Amino acid sequence: MNRHTNRGRRIACAAAGILLLTGFDQLTKQLARTNLKNAPDIILIDRVLQLHYLENVRRPQVAEQIAIARGYGDLSENAEYDAAKNEQSKLEAEIQELTMTIATAIVMDDADVTTDSV
Repeated sequence: MNRHTNRGRRIACAAAGILLLTGFDQLTKQLARTNLKNAPDIILIDRVLQLHYLENVRRPQVAEQIAIARGYGDLSENAEYDAAKNEQSKLEAEIQELTMTIATAIVMDDADVTTDSV
């Protein structure tokens, strides 16, 4: 594992740690005070925020939609239930993809990129 991978994980872990310890509002304030120079840093932190939103806001919303639709009766002919389950499937796939993206992120400094050859 090279230093770029470690740096990317440190940034993601720092953002996730602030988020878990102090909440979304505090992370937003901390990011506003931080002078992030690289666009990849900002993109990675954006992915962490997006994952937080999906896990903590959208997932409970979809679970509630499923519970409401389940109350409409027979599940075999329940279009609302099918739609909610499809939404849950898409959401879980997106959460899994974001988790993998964050876990394998490699953030590189522009100074480390050579332009000697293509």
